[in-house]
Amino acid sequence: MKKHHFLLAAALLSVQLAHGQSELLIGSAGNLSITGGGTLVLLNTKLTNNGSVQATEGVVRLAGNGTADQSVISGSGSTTIQQLIIDKSANNARLSQNISITQSLTLVSGGLELAGGNVNLGNTGQLIGETETRRVFGSSGRLIASVSLSAPNAANPGNLGAVISSAANLGATTIERGHAAYSPSGPGLLRSYHITAANNSGLNATLRFYYLDTELNGNNENTMNLWRSEDGGTSWTEQPTQNRNTAANYIEKTNVAAFSVWTAASGNAALPVQLVAFSGKNTPAGNQLYWQTAAEYNNSGFEVQYSTDARLFENIGFVKASGKTTGQHYTFTDARLAEGMSYYRLRQVDLDGKSTLSHIVALAGPLVNALNVYPNPGMGRVNVQTPNRRQAFRLVDTAGRVIASGSSLPESLDFSAQPAGVYFLKTTSGSVKLIRQ
Repeated sequence: MKKHHFLLAAALLSVQLAHGQSELLIGSAGNLSITGGGTLVLLNTKLTNNGSVQATEGVVRLAGNGTADQSVISGSGSTTIQQLIIDKSANNARLSQNISITQSLTLVSGGLELAGGNVNLGNTGQLIGETETRRVFGSSGRLIASVSLSAPNAANPGNLGAVISSAANLGATTIERGHAAYSPSGPGLLRSYHITAANNSGLNATLRFYYLDTELNGNNENTMNLWRSEDGGTSWTEQPTQNRNTAANYIEKTNVAAFSVWTAASGNAALPVQLVAFSGKNTPAGNQLYWQTAAEYNNSGFEVQYSTDARLFENIGFVKASGKTTGQHYTFTDARLAEGMSYYRLRQVDLDGKSTLSHIVALAGPLVNALNVYPNPGMGRVNVQTPNRRQAFRLVDTAGRVIASGSSLPESLDFSAQPAGVYFLKTTSGSVKLIRQ
C-alpha cells in the first residue's frame, strides 16, 4: 500500500467541498503534518483521521455555520495539534476521537461537544475562552491535564477549573474534567473532576471547584456542596462547603486529606449534620430523647433545648459529637419529669460556631390521676393511694433537690422535717404537687 504524506508549512489551507458532506479523509497509511505555523481551516468540513495528523507547529480551525456533524474530528488514527480553535458562527463542533493538544484549545465562537473523544492537554496545553455560551460539554469524553505539583498555590492545571492549593508535594497529578451528571443526592452538576496524585494522603489541601451556570442541571447554587467518591462514582460523601461564591461560580473545600472523584450537588439535609431521626418518650427516669445522624462533618455537638410553650426555649444540656463522620446514635434524659407538655429541639453546632435548629419534639407529661395523695395541703405527712406501687418515685423540692426516693411507692411519706413550701412527688404514672404548710 502506498503511503501518502501531506506537508503544510507556514501557509493557510481552507478545505470545503462545493456540494454535500465535506470531508478531509486521512487513510490508515496517510500522514498530515503542519509545521512552521501553518493553519488548516476546516470550513463546515469533517476531519476523519485514520492515519496520523501531526500539527505540532500549526493550527487547526473548525469554522463555518454547519452542524456538529459537519464540524467533527473523528477516526482511529493519532492526532496531535498545537492549537485547536473552535470558531463556529453557528452551532457547535464535535470530537469523537482522542486528540492531544500541546498549546491551546481556544473557544472563539461556538462550543465543543465531547462525543467519545478525550482532549489531552498534557502539561503545557490550556483551555482558553470558555464562557456560558461557548463551552466544552458532552456525556462521553474528558478534558485531561497532567502536571507535577509541589506545594501548589492556586494551581489550575490546563485551566480546567480545579484549583488546588497545598503545602504538600503531590507529585505527578492528573486532572480529568468530565461533563456527565453523577447522582450523589439527585442529579448532580454537569461537571466532575477526577483528580489523581502520586502522593495522595495527608494533603491538607484546598480545592476550589469552578462551574458554569449552564452546568447547574437544576441544582440551587446557593445550597450546593461538593461531593466526593472514592470508588469511581458509585457511592458519594457530602463535603460541606467552607466558601461559596455564586457570582464567580465556584465552591471551595478546605482540609482535603486526599483527592479522588469530585462533583457538586444540592445538599441533602437542613442541618450541616444529616439528622435522620429525632424522637422521645416518657420513662421512669424522665423524658428520654433519641436522635440519629446519617453523616457528620465539622460537628461540635448538640445543644438540647426545652420549652413549655414551643416558643421560648432554654438550654438544658449539651451532647458532644462522636468525632466520627459516619452515622451515630445519641440519647439525652431530662430527669425533671415536668407536668403538662414538654417541647424539645436540638441546636446542632459546627466547630466554627455556626448552628442549625432541628424540628421540635412534643412529649406529654406523666398522668396525674393515677395517684391520690392526701392530706394536701398538709403538715408534711401524706398518704399515697395508687393501683400500682411497683414504680420508682422521687420527692423533690422546687430546686430539683431530691428529698426522698425509692424503687416502689410507700403507703405514706413523711417530709415534715422540710420547710414549708411546694414539693413534687414524681413517679412513672404521675406527678403531684404537694404543699407543706
